[in-house]
Amino acid sequence: MNQKQLSLFIRHAFSLTNAEKAAVKGADPVFANAMTQIRRLVEGLPEEALLQDKAWKRLRPQVMQALQPYNDSFRESIIDSLEGISKEVEENVVKSLEAIKAPAPIGTSGPIRNAPTGQLQAFGNRILAENVQSALSKTSIANVKLEKLFRVNPELDTPTSLWMKQNFQTIDRTVRTGILQGASTESTAKSISKEMDKRGLLRATKDTATGKIKGQANTVARTAIQSFNRQITEQVWDANADALEGLVYEWTAALDSRVCPTCGPLDGQKKPERGDLPETPIHPNCRCNVVVVDPDEDDDVRTAIQLSETKPTGKGSYASKVRVNGKLFYRKAVEIKPKGATYADYLADMAKKSKDKSLSPADQKSAGVTLAEYFGGAGKVGQGESTLGVERADWFTQAVKKGFPPDDALKRLVTDPDRVTKLRSFKTEWDRGIDPPKPKAPKPKPKPPAPKPKPAIAAKTTADAAAKAKVKPETETKVEKFTPIEKLTNEQMVSELEKKWDIPVPRGLRDERQLLADQLADMRGEERLGSARLAEIDDLIKKNKSFVPVSKPRDVSGNTRLSREFNKSESVLGKGVYGEARLTSKGDVIKSGAIGQDEVEAMQRLERSGISPVLKDAEAHTDLVLGGGREADGASAFIGKYDGMLKMSRAKGVSMETVERTNEVSESFLRSSKKMHLQGVAHNDRHMGNLFVDQKKVSFLDFGLAQTDSRAALIEALGNDDPALDRQGGDLFLTNELDKSSVWKIFRRNKAAVVSKLRTSNKGSKLLRKGIRTSGETLEELISENDAQALLGELYEGI
Repeated sequence: MNQKQLSLFIRHAFSLTNAEKAAVKGADPVFANAMTQIRRLVEGLPEEALLQDKAWKRLRPQVMQALQPYNDSFRESIIDSLEGISKEVEENVVKSLEAIKAPAPIGTSGPIRNAPTGQLQAFGNRILAENVQSALSKTSIANVKLEKLFRVNPELDTPTSLWMKQNFQTIDRTVRTGILQGASTESTAKSISKEMDKRGLLRATKDTATGKIKGQANTVARTAIQSFNRQITEQVWDANADALEGLVYEWTAALDSRVCPTCGPLDGQKKPERGDLPETPIHPNCRCNVVVVDPDEDDDVRTAIQLSETKPTGKGSYASKVRVNGKLFYRKAVEIKPKGATYADYLADMAKKSKDKSLSPADQKSAGVTLAEYFGGAGKVGQGESTLGVERADWFTQAVKKGFPPDDALKRLVTDPDRVTKLRSFKTEWDRGIDPPKPKAPKPKPKPPAPKPKPAIAAKTTADAAAKAKVKPETETKVEKFTPIEKLTNEQMVSELEKKWDIPVPRGLRDERQLLADQLADMRGEERLGSARLAEIDDLIKKNKSFVPVSKPRDVSGNTRLSREFNKSESVLGKGVYGEARLTSKGDVIKSGAIGQDEVEAMQRLERSGISPVLKDAEAHTDLVLGGGREADGASAFIGKYDGMLKMSRAKGVSMETVERTNEVSESFLRSSKKMHLQGVAHNDRHMGNLFVDQKKVSFLDFGLAQTDSRAALIEALGNDDPALDRQGGDLFLTNELDKSSVWKIFRRNKAAVVSKLRTSNKGSKLLRKGIRTSGETLEELISENDAQALLGELYEGI
C-alpha cells in the first residue's frame, strides 16, 4: 500500500470498530432488561438441588421469552450499524482506488451480481437501498447468514433463533454449574449478572453469563461488520472491473500480537486474482482486509504495536492497556521498516530488538514480550504457565539471525490449514535444528557488448554515387500492433484518438460508441466493425465484464491469444462431440469447441464456491451457431453457442468413476449441488465423468449444457435423489446405506414440503412435470425466478 492508501486503511479500521461498538451498545438497554428478568427467575429457584434442577427445566420457555426482545433489538442494531457505514465503506474503496491512480472509478448503488433477491422481509418491513439489501443477504458470521442467526422459528414449541439458543446455552451452563456445585440460589443468581451500575446497565464481568453473552455479541458484531465491509467493497470492485486491470490484491493484517497463526503468514501476500486469497473475515473476530494495490508502486512504512509490561513514554504511546492471551499490557506504536513490511518482517524486527544491546533493558524486554505473546504467551517456568511461546520466539530469533527469510521462519512454526476449519495453529513440536539457508550464488555481471566495428570509408567516386542512386536498399517497415477495437472502452478510444491521432473528440460525442469505433478504425486503416457486429460484441463483453472479459477477435485464422497457447499444449485431457480439452504447461486447461454464454456465466457464478474450475479467460471466434431439435433430447440447449475457447483451472482430485461411493461422498455431492443450485445454476449433465472427488469433496466439471436460471436449478435439484431421472446424479448414490444418512433424510423431508407447495398452483404443477434441459422459453411459462429461488432455499434448509 502507498502512504495515502495506508492512511485510508487505518482511518477506516477505526470507523469499523466504532460501528461494532455502536451495534452492541444499541441493544444494551434491552439486553440489561432481559438479563435482569432472567436473574429474577433464577433467584426464585428453590434451595434444594433436586428441586432446583426440575424447576429450572420448567423455566426454559420463560427464559426464551425474556431473550427474544434482545434477539430482535440486537438484530436491528446490527442492521442500523451496517446501513450506517455502507456509504462510508463505498467511499473509502473509491478513494483507495483513486489513491493508486486507477482510472476514475464510479461508486455503485446496484446489487452484487447474482445476489439473491427477495430478502427484505427477512429484515423486517424496512426500506433499504438495493446494494445494502444485497450485501446484508450475504453477510455471515462463521458461515451462518446474519438473517438466519436471528430468525425466530415460530413452529417450535418455544419459538427460538440460533442466537437465542446460544444465549440460553451460556445461561444454562452457568445455572447447572451452580446446581452441581451445591451453590446457593443467591450465588447462582449473581453468576448470571451483577447488580446494575449507576448508569442503569448491568456490570458485564467476564465471570458471569451476562459478560460471556456480551463477549459473544462483540464477536458477532465485529464479524458481521467485517463481512458486510467485504460485500460492499466487492460491489465497488465489480462495478469498476475495467479500472482494476493490471492491479493486484493484497492481504493486510494488523501488526500486533493479537494476530492469529492463520492470518499472520498471509499478511503482505499479493495475488493477481481476488479468488487467490481467502475471503474475509477468515474466522470470527478477524480484523484483516484485502486491498487493491498497484504492483509497480512502492509500499509505505507501516506502524506496528509493541507490548510492554511497564508504561511506555514518547511518541506513539497509549495510556490504556490491551488484553493479549488473558493478560493486560501497555502498548506503543512503532514504525517497521523496510517499506512494505509484512507481519513476518514485524516479528523479525521484534526479534532483532530483543537482542539489541544498544537499546535499554526495558525496550529489549518489551520486544521479547511482544514476540513471545504472539507465539502463544510469555509464560514463566514454575508458575504453571506454558513456556512454548518463549521457546518458539527463541527459535524464530535464532532462525532470522542465521539468515532464514522471516516469512519462511514463520511458516515453519505454524501448521497446515485444518481440513474442516481451514485455520492454522501453532505447532506444539517442531524441528528445533536450525540450518542456515544456503547462500545464493552471486549473479555474474553481464559482459558489456562488444563495440561495433567502424565501417570502412570508401572512396567517394562518381561511380559509387551512381551505384547508390540506382540501388536503394529496401527498409523493413514495422507494422504497429493495436489493441482490437472491440476490447476498448469508450474512454480508451477517446484517449487514442486525441493523444495518438490528434483528433479532438467533443464531449457530446464521447458516448457514441459506434462513431468512435468507426473513426478509430479509419485512422488505423482497419475495416470497420459495423453496428450489428459491434453491438453483438458489446453485449457479450458486458455480460461477462465483472469477472472475465470475453473477447471476440475478428481474426479467425488461429493466431489468437488462446489459440496459440492451445496449439502449444500437447497433453490432451479429453475429446468430445463438442470440443477438445488440453493441459497447458502452466497447469491450466483450455477447452476448444462450442462455448455458450450460459456456460461462461455459470462458471463465473461459481468462481468462489470451490465446487468448479475457475474460469480465467474466454474467446469467441465465430458468430452464433444456431442449433435445433426436440426439446426432450436437450438439443435446444445448444442454441446460442460460439465456436471458441475457455481457459480454466484444472480440477482437483479424481473422477467419480474411480471412487468408492460412500455416504460421506454422497452427502458432499448433495452439499455441492446446494451451492450450485442456490446460485441459480443447473448443470444438466451430472454423470460420473463430470464429477470429481478430492478428499471426499465433490466438484463439477463441464458446464457446456448448463443453464443460469433458478427454475432450471430447481428442476434439477428436485431430482437429486431420483434414480428415474437419467444422468441426474441421484442414481449414483442410491444404495442401501443412503437411508441411514441424516443429511439425505433432511433433504427428502424438505423435498416433500416443496413438492406439496408446487402442487397448489398450475405453474408449479407444470414445473414438476418438466425434466432437465427445459428450454428458456418454456421456463418463462413456469413460476417466477424469485419464487424458484425461495423454494431452493427451503429445499436445502439444514443441509
